[in-house]
Amino acid sequence: MKYLIEQKCDYIFTLEDDILIEDPMVFLNYINASKSTGICHFNFGFSNRENLDASLQPVYKKVIEYPDGTKIILTPNILGALSFYTRDALMEIGLHNRVFNKGHGDHPELTYRAYKHGYTTPFWWFADIYNSWSMIKNQSNMSTDSTIRNNNFWQSFNEANDSFKVLHGYKMTEVPYEGEEKTIEVLKQLKNNKQLK
Repeated sequence: MKYLIEQKCDYIFTLEDDILIEDPMVFLNYINASKSTGICHFNFGFSNRENLDASLQPVYKKVIEYPDGTKIILTPNILGALSFYTRDALMEIGLHNRVFNKGHGDHPELTYRAYKHGYTTPFWWFADIYNSWSMIKNQSNMSTDSTIRNNNFWQSFNEANDSFKVLHGYKMTEVPYEGEEKTIEVLKQLKNNKQLK
């Protein structure tokens, strides 16, 4: 990410090595959605089971449609297999905090900072583009192939939770919940402020 910022890239994507891009237009779709909505940070929400139902169909809290036809969704759980950032957002909020060095907590913490600085939606209302699940797939089996979700997962997760609390005053699992009304207000602010980002 630091290299891409130094190269003056305006839009930066991070993705894990088991992500499969089925439609390369997905990158342009994220960029166009950012331009339309003012949202400077999206997380792909469907690389694991947290936002899927028993038949592996997408589950999300809300669909937001903009006058130009842009559609985004808001998911209840954050996943970090593919994330989108604008350069301007990263220049202000910084990069991944190195205290999270075991594969847990780094992207929720960065997303939380993005929200606190006015670049994305509230925590627990994680922004993604509509239909991302048809353009991006996970190459591995979500239940059995994860190298992160191994026997040490909960120990690492608890350490990340503690680190988050040191930085922000509460664990990432205890980030205060903003309701739908507040979320809609934030989306309006993002749309109005997009020229300032």
